[in-house]
Amino acid sequence: MIFLYLHEMKSASLFVLCLMVFCSLRSYAQSKKVPTKPIAFENRLPVYKDGKMSLLYKDLDEAVMPIVDRYVTEHKNQSPPSKLRISLFIDEKGKVYDVGFPLLNLPNAEREQVKARLLTMEGWKAPVIKGKPIKSVWVYNVNCLLWQ
Repeated sequence: MIFLYLHEMKSASLFVLCLMVFCSLRSYAQSKKVPTKPIAFENRLPVYKDGKMSLLYKDLDEAVMPIVDRYVTEHKNQSPPSKLRISLFIDEKGKVYDVGFPLLNLPNAEREQVKARLLTMEGWKAPVIKGKPIKSVWVYNVNCLLWQ
């Protein structure tokens, strides 16, 4: 019986020792070091009508909210969206070339109407990096919509 107890202690000790060795090992699978340059990410946003944010929000509200309001009025039995997120993709010339809806909480017909309206927005200026205009994305978030 004592022999069995000592054997179990040896097994437990061996298990703990193996666990400690396993946890302390480092992976050397990639032994060749490749020199890398640091990557500089520049986060630049497009500018709307010389940076007048009040004009941007006014124009977005005039473009989006009538369509959403009409949907809410026509579909009173469905719960209206409480949050909207719209991504505007702006090219190097300052033109909106695509509109995305990361939260799919508007029906397809209304999304297409909003998209068609936002594709006609003018007044954007593309950001410039190293003297060249670049494509960019501007995200429009409305986090709390209250319907009456």
